[in-house]
Amino acid sequence: MQGQYNTLINDYPTVKFDLIDNDSLPEDINGHGTYIFGLIGAQANNSIGIVGVASNCQLLPIRVSYNLSASRAQLVEGALLAADLGAKVINYSWASKIPNPLEEEMCRILEEKGVLLVCSAGNEDNDFPWYPAAYGTALSVGSTDALDARVPELCGYGDYIDIAAPGVFLKSCWKDSDDDYVSPGFGNSYATAFVSGAAALLLSEDPTLTPAELRELLVSSGAPTTGFGEHPVPRLDIAAAFDKLNGLSISAPQLGQLTQSSMLELQPLVIGEADWLSASAHGMELARAEDAPASVTIDTTMLPDGAHELVIRAGNATSTVQCSLPVVIDNSGTGLASFGEDFYTGLNLLCSLPSSGCSDDLLARLRQFGPMGWDIGDLRSGGGTQWQLLSGAGFQAATQVSGQSGYGAWSTELLVSRRIDLSSRVQPSLSVSAACNLEQDRDFLRFLATTDNGLSFSQLTFEGPELPAALSGLQEMQQFELDLSPFAGESLHVVVMLESDGAGSGEDTHLPGAWIDNALQREGGQAASANSGFIGLQAWQLLGEAAGVPDLELSLPGATGSDAVHYELDLAPFDNSGSEDIHIESIDTGSNFPASIPLSALGNRIALLRIRPFNGSEAGAIREIPLWIFSQPGDANADGQVNQADLDFIRTRVGMSSDDPDWTVFADSDLDGLITEADAAAVGYHWGE
Repeated sequence: MQGQYNTLINDYPTVKFDLIDNDSLPEDINGHGTYIFGLIGAQANNSIGIVGVASNCQLLPIRVSYNLSASRAQLVEGALLAADLGAKVINYSWASKIPNPLEEEMCRILEEKGVLLVCSAGNEDNDFPWYPAAYGTALSVGSTDALDARVPELCGYGDYIDIAAPGVFLKSCWKDSDDDYVSPGFGNSYATAFVSGAAALLLSEDPTLTPAELRELLVSSGAPTTGFGEHPVPRLDIAAAFDKLNGLSISAPQLGQLTQSSMLELQPLVIGEADWLSASAHGMELARAEDAPASVTIDTTMLPDGAHELVIRAGNATSTVQCSLPVVIDNSGTGLASFGEDFYTGLNLLCSLPSSGCSDDLLARLRQFGPMGWDIGDLRSGGGTQWQLLSGAGFQAATQVSGQSGYGAWSTELLVSRRIDLSSRVQPSLSVSAACNLEQDRDFLRFLATTDNGLSFSQLTFEGPELPAALSGLQEMQQFELDLSPFAGESLHVVVMLESDGAGSGEDTHLPGAWIDNALQREGGQAASANSGFIGLQAWQLLGEAAGVPDLELSLPGATGSDAVHYELDLAPFDNSGSEDIHIESIDTGSNFPASIPLSALGNRIALLRIRPFNGSEAGAIREIPLWIFSQPGDANADGQVNQADLDFIRTRVGMSSDDPDWTVFADSDLDGLITEADAAAVGYHWGE
């Protein structure tokens, strides 16, 4: 080891490398450190003993324990000392089941300094996370045998383990003399040394590699293994890592906000020389950058609000690589209307967001609402099934969706709403239906709110019946009311977070999972004494001449404390105060504030009916009702004309029923609940006329 041992006294005469004896020469009284040193850096081509993985690299030994007993402060001090002295890789063959804020902060600092922390994943046969290996920026190492199988006696399993390396029947240097060796050695500590040495070799080839790039290179180039269960772990393959380093690869960036708007700069991790970078969605290129770009910027307004998958590509003269990034686009700003998922697609505001695309900081803020012990790695590995939008059944996160056989351990699924405006609300609430079929009291469904797009979160409380703190068994679909009143006057996003331990299949083994349906914003209170009572409508959902209702007749039975009511029919696009919007004031208190809104000239439109009572100059709470206005049969695409475009529109939807998520009521010209060729005939008749 002599050639690889950094001459500490000559190079760093004032530094104390032995944190136990407080002197300059670290003395190994246990042997563990010497063994690790040999696996990483034993010299090559000297006809003595063994060869280390990185046999030509300089190693910096720092003593942090007395016979394997160390305090967290000493461990952290040693790692930070190594970083300050210029180390680019730190081998941390130590692990604890207890997370520690000091170590977590150490991980953050090392990442900022450009230092890769390689950690042992602990030596137990279970899926319990070990620290600091489980922190997001650490590279967590498990053990495999000569057949690339997990070694149960030495190594656990679970999503916090990133990579594996040989961990059995190993030979390495020992402390007792200059030519003493020990074999066999067993343990994740020794597997960790192989990965540390591999990282050093890659840095020798390309010193500009960042910790993130090193992690991606080592993990993505690994060979298959067995025995790690639902979260496969690759085995270190140094040759493949070098092939990838000298080729071209790309990894998606991680985003720090729940939703994206306006101009979005994407900085993917590109390894190798790329001549161009592009971003696309739905087969349409959104942006392209040339000349060895580091980033590409897209205009998110080119996409409709909602969930999308961005495809990011990089290429050169010989190859093209790509990765995908799930995003939720929300350019609605403020002034968004109340939402009900069963109303129409444009107001379907809940979107599935896989946690794999979220940054460590964002996941850390979400982590506080999960079970004790769950970590950022647990959150990021979730989203295997994702929330699915089902026809007529709301959102489902179920174990049998998309061919999934079951939740992985510590699975996390996120639903994110678009921004909801409560600026004119007095006592707002959110009504949702929820059901689940989970087990073992370790599954959690949380409703969170954020007014700053994920920089901070608070948990919503229930008005009336509450969801159990931990879900277990079969919970039938039930309506729940969530209190939004703390956010009255503000705008916010709502986040639904499901976390499952994957321990079982639920009470009903046919389809375990969770469901969300019928999300609707409500107004639970009113200002002053103005009370709008109950809204009375002569028609619901389908309004207009085609439905036999040329005028919308309104009244407010049960209204009290009000001397006037303002009705507004806000025609899409909403909240733009367009000239076509209709405003009517009713002061006829003796007849429950009646109003009549003519619809025949409006054609096929989507609208929101807003109702606000007044007591003098003091306004009561707004009520909003979504409406279809249908007074032009045949105008399937609601563009104000009946022509060939309507025929083409119907042909793409023939066979749909009103339960389909892409259902558009205007395409059902004969109002029979199905879109068929008969609707095309109605279009043809009006077109010819």
